Amino acid sequence: MQVNGLSGAGSKTAGIKMAQKMDSFSINIKNEIARKQKEQQEISSNKSLSAEEKMKKRQEIQRQINDLYNQLRQHQIEQRREKQQAEMSAGNNRAAANEDKQTAGLSQASMESMISADSAMAQAKVQGRAVTGMKGRIRGLKAEIRQDAGSGSSVKKKQEELEKLEQKKLSASASQMNTLGTLNQKIADVAKEKEDEDKEVASSFTKC
Repeated sequence: MQVNGLSGAGSKTAGIKMAQKMDSFSINIKNEIARKQKEQQEISSNKSLSAEEKMKKRQEIQRQINDLYNQLRQHQIEQRREKQQAEMSAGNNRAAANEDKQTAGLSQASMESMISADSAMAQAKVQGRAVTGMKGRIRGLKAEIRQDAGSGSSVKKKQEELEKLEQKKLSASASQMNTLGTLNQKIADVAKEKEDEDKEVASSFTKC
């Protein structure tokens, strides 16, 4: 069995890529590895040891070197994990800030549309009450006209008033229909803006 401490240690050294800045722990481990490698080299020149004892000594030192490399690898893995977690945390904070900014802008637009829709709703209700009042007055006038006509009284003025009132009712009904059309459009706008807002928020999370 041939144990080549230098070649084995050298290949492991080449396999380790130090992406992080050297810290005190890593420096100490590397110094200890170098010391063990030197100790392993000196075994060959130790004439007080037999060949079997030299082989056992090399194997023991090699196990120690392997343990040191394992410690170094574990330390580097923990460093990378901490770095990734820090980057993820920073990325999440940026995503949250972008989301708040986007949501605030979209919410402002949605709020304006909702206020406009509420205004149109209130206007439609006022117009509806006006039309209902006119319809009631028209029914009353028609009843009075029939009654007056039955008694032989003149119905000319009431007839003229009825015609004017019916024209106002038609105009008010048309205005109400126009307002309701505007209201429906405002409601559709609010729904569209809410949908766009949800897409923007989902897109910001996907990018991050």
